[in-house]
Amino acid sequence: MTTPPPSQEPKLPRDAGNWAQPVNRLKVRTLPLDAINLNVEGRALAGPLQGFGPLWQKTYRIRLEGVETTPAEVIRIWKANFARFWPGRNRFYAPITGIAPGEVAVLNLEAPVGMTLSTGVMVIYADAESFSFITPEGHMFAAMITFSAYDDNGVTVVQIQPLIRSSDPLWEVAMRVYGFRQEDRFWERTLRRLGAYFGVADQPVALATVCLDPRYQWSQALNVWQNAAIRSSLYALAAPVRVVRRQMRRRSRPDPAPAAESVPPPAADGPRDAPYWARPVDRIKVSDAVPAGAINLNVEGRTVSGALQGFGQLWQKTYRVRLAGLDATPQDVMAAWKTNFPRFQPRGNNFWPTGAGIAPGEVLLIDTAVAPVPGLPGMIPMASGVMILYADDTSFTVMTPQGFPESGWNTFSTYTDADGVTVAQVQSMARATDPIYEFWFQFMGSSAMQERTWHHVLRQLAAHWGIDDAPIEMHKVCLDSHVQWKQARNIWHNAGLRSTLYLAAAPARWLRSRAQRSGTPAGEHL
Repeated sequence: MTTPPPSQEPKLPRDAGNWAQPVNRLKVRTLPLDAINLNVEGRALAGPLQGFGPLWQKTYRIRLEGVETTPAEVIRIWKANFARFWPGRNRFYAPITGIAPGEVAVLNLEAPVGMTLSTGVMVIYADAESFSFITPEGHMFAAMITFSAYDDNGVTVVQIQPLIRSSDPLWEVAMRVYGFRQEDRFWERTLRRLGAYFGVADQPVALATVCLDPRYQWSQALNVWQNAAIRSSLYALAAPVRVVRRQMRRRSRPDPAPAAESVPPPAADGPRDAPYWARPVDRIKVSDAVPAGAINLNVEGRTVSGALQGFGQLWQKTYRVRLAGLDATPQDVMAAWKTNFPRFQPRGNNFWPTGAGIAPGEVLLIDTAVAPVPGLPGMIPMASGVMILYADDTSFTVMTPQGFPESGWNTFSTYTDADGVTVAQVQSMARATDPIYEFWFQFMGSSAMQERTWHHVLRQLAAHWGIDDAPIEMHKVCLDSHVQWKQARNIWHNAGLRSTLYLAAAPARWLRSRAQRSGTPAGEHL
């Protein structure tokens, strides 16, 4: 008899079902409406071999002393509640099927100065006592991170072990400055929260760090092109542009044909917050009801100018005050802020709401004076204004017109922090509009004057609620240190120059008005 040949089918390892299938590009499934799916969809994976910086292995451990539980039970609970154990306002949007091999999770991470970093991870392995993530291109780390639990002489030990390199040169600098410390605190707080879930309090988290390869992989320096922080910042900057473009597309659509009587009308087309946004405009139109005493100058007929249209370095500044002990909701604080916004300004800053006040599409007229040199009072006039781009019950955003000292927007908001305290915040993202303004901000004290203004406003808001001497927290970061020379022509619209010329021409305007009333040629009065 002929012996049948052995089977040619390859034998799979016993844990093959615990590994993700190979993929060329990541695919994200359905997400909640508030999740930002950026820097994940369509990206390739990037493990430690594809990173730039030195290769590190870190190990974080916590012992669940006195807890009768198994490693498998800890991992089951951890998988089911992974996002719950994350500290701060960091968000982990797990897929519908949970933490399973091949699934992709989107991360919205709390970044400095109130920014949100959008990235993600793929579950590369998962079994009963461990699971591992691998990062995509652009993530701060090119890494694999393994979460596990094991038994140590009757005590369950929970462990997080990242094998990481910073992804590119910018991430390497950020990690050296603050990122590694932040990373350590993040995972230590995560393990403490997990321990607290099982009733373990005040248990120390052990950390072991070893550098496996101190060299930089300069061949991977071009990873900076995918840098998730840069792309997240640009995405945030372009938010008003996206809204305006979406609104313009909707307005350009032809009206749909009338529906038959038996067919219900279609649902309203547009996001749920559409009523809170200003309608797109080609030119700013100031309401006819300009308040008495306001100067309608350098606003009427101007286009809006965001941070992309400015000249100078791009800065994001965030100012916060915690209203500790206040028994009022963020909505109450915002209502009072809108009502008293002009009154909270420092002396010399005159704000004049038009029409319906602080509402989408309305204008705030502004006249103030700038100091000619640091230390002197404001002497150079500046009249302009801002347009209310967005306003709801806990925030509003203003956008600048051509010629304003800065090109960008300011967002004023209120919220409740993790301790239940109402916080009021001012956040600006802007560039100096032209070379003259950039010189003034860099060397003549205008930047410090601006910072004092928002400190004053937040102190006045706190004092309005009976809170005196509340400390103001400020963070600022230069998002782009380059100047945009192609925008140097913005100087033509410079509101400071035009306001000065307007003031200098006041006698000529007075003579002209007298001549028009009397019918005498203006020259005969000279």
